Amino acid sequence: MEIYYFTPDGMKRFEAELKRISDRVETEGLKAGAACQESAETWHDNFGFEDAKRQQAMWSHRLKEMVGVLRSAQVVDPAIDLISPMVGICRTVSIRNLDTDERLTYKIGSYMVFPEKEAVVREISYDSPIAQILGGATVGEIRSGLIDNKKHRFVVLKIE
Repeated sequence: MEIYYFTPDGMKRFEAELKRISDRVETEGLKAGAACQESAETWHDNFGFEDAKRQQAMWSHRLKEMVGVLRSAQVVDPAIDLISPMVGICRTVSIRNLDTDERLTYKIGSYMVFPEKEAVVREISYDSPIAQILGGATVGEIRSGLIDNKKHRFVVLKIE
């Protein structure tokens, strides 16, 4: 069984998203019921009912996936991970793309990331392609890998 790691804040946002989707499934079910009652007196295609059922099925599938992730979720202790001088979950890393000279800063976050609007630093999943390339790197280390089938080279400038 795969374990999905979450930061404490990441787990709070994950649980909030899980609640939002659960509420959406319930809302779509209520819409389907209302649409069914509205057209019960006439015989014709009922777009409102069909659309609500499609939406409910889509959101139910998403909810099922997220519940599966929750069952295998493990919250990491940021204090323990900060002991290591390497790129990893709960760490903020500044890098430079050696091909474009672009400087980027990312916070390596949970398996699933739900960005905050006011975030100063972009949070990415530890499972994202760039985090996979950088994982375990130390300051000054050069890492390379494929992102969207294009090879990129990065140097780690700073880890916090």
